Amino acid sequence: MAHKKARQYLKSGKIFALTYINVLLRSHIFETNRSLITAR
Repeated sequence: MAHKKARQYLKSGKIFALTYINVLLRSHIFETNRSLITAR
């Protein structure tokens, strides 16, 4: 029972990590684009 719960936790953690990385990448790209636009 605990094993199944641990696997569920790992799966949700993986999804959370992917979402977190996506958000970080998007904000990073957004910041880079904004600095490029202001540099011109």
